[in-house]
Amino acid sequence: MLVFVSFIISLVSATSVSITEPIDGETYDGDWLPLRAIVENENEIPDSVHYTLNGGPVTLIPRLNTDWPTYMQNYLNHGYSEAPAPHDNTILWAAPITGTDHEFPTPVVWEGIVFYPQDNGGEDLYALDAATGEILWVYEGTGYTDDAVTISDGKLYTASDSIFCINAYTGDRIWTSSEGDWHGSTPIVQDGKVYCSDYGAVGRSIVHTDLYH
Repeated sequence: MLVFVSFIISLVSATSVSITEPIDGETYDGDWLPLRAIVENENEIPDSVHYTLNGGPVTLIPRLNTDWPTYMQNYLNHGYSEAPAPHDNTILWAAPITGTDHEFPTPVVWEGIVFYPQDNGGEDLYALDAATGEILWVYEGTGYTDDAVTISDGKLYTASDSIFCINAYTGDRIWTSSEGDWHGSTPIVQDGKVYCSDYGAVGRSIVHTDLYH
C-alpha cells in the first residue's frame, strides 16, 4: 500500500512540534507507518498531541513512558526506558551538587524532575529540572545515603539515618521514621507500606512502616 504523507498537528496548548519520522511529503510502501514527534514548549509537556494523516481522522500520538521513579526504573530492576537515546555526546547541562569525594547514588527522573541524594560533602537531597538543570529545591540534612530514592504518588521516599517521606513537588517533609539506617537501600512502596533493609538490625533484614506514618 502506497501512502503519501502530510501532517496537520492539533495541540491542546501552544507549542511547536518536529516530526522526525516519517518525512513529510515522502511516499511510503507498506501496511504500517511509524510516527515519532518531538514536542517543545518551553520545557513544558502538553496534555496531548494529535495528528491527521491525508485529511483523515484525528489521532492521538501516545507519549513515551520516560519516567525512572526508582532504582533500575521499577521493582523488577529491568533498567529500561522508552526515552530515545542521545544522538551525540553534547552536554546539555551540569549542576554542582555532588560532594568532594566519591558519589554512588543513582539519579531518579519523574515528571521532568531529577532527584539526586548527595552522599558526600553535604548529605542533602536535590530536585532539578531535567531539561535545564535548574535546582528546584533542596532538602538539607537527610544523612548519608548512597542509594536511589523512590517516587510514588507524588511522594519521595529515601532511607538514610531515618526513612524520609517528602513531597516530590515542593521538598516539604511529610514524615520521618527512625526505622532503617544509612544502609537502608532504595525503599519499596507497596500496599500502603514502605519497605527497606535495615543493615544494623540484629536478626532481621527488612523493616517496613505505614505509608501514612
